[in-house]
Amino acid sequence: MCIMDLSEMIPKKTSRDDKIISDIENNCINVTYLRKRGKPIEVKINRYIHREIFLVGIAIWACEGTRRRIHELEMSNSSVNINQMYMSLLRELGIEQYARFRVQALKDDVKSCEKFWEDCLGIKKIGKLITHIRKIRENSNGVVNIRINSTILRELFLYWAHILPDLLQ
Repeated sequence: MCIMDLSEMIPKKTSRDDKIISDIENNCINVTYLRKRGKPIEVKINRYIHREIFLVGIAIWACEGTRRRIHELEMSNSSVNINQMYMSLLRELGIEQYARFRVQALKDDVKSCEKFWEDCLGIKKIGKLITHIRKIRENSNGVVNIRINSTILRELFLYWAHILPDLLQ
């Protein structure tokens, strides 16, 4: 696998024109941004990651990620492979500890869906599952929602999704 350096792929400004500040510390990059009001939380991401995992993970988020709230990085899907690849990206970046999970399941199937996604994604130790009873296809494992509350991570993913076509060339 080819390793890529993310230090060259940190944008200078957010989508709201706030200045992004990045500081390289060994194999990590500390990223935050300046706002007129409030102090955003700094996030530490891994500087070197596998190129293939990065490209596939960003493509998954670009296609399946939600953009409802400016302070959330979120993706929902019922596919085991899609969710596992996205979790691989979060682990490569070193941000999986920030992830929170929700499972959407049929009322009769809640426990089995929760267990299924815990096993598939290895999330038992990461955080507590919150389950929503929803109308979904019968005979499915439900839908898992992976969410990180971080404006700066959402800004990074927006930027990376925007430059993805250039990275694929």
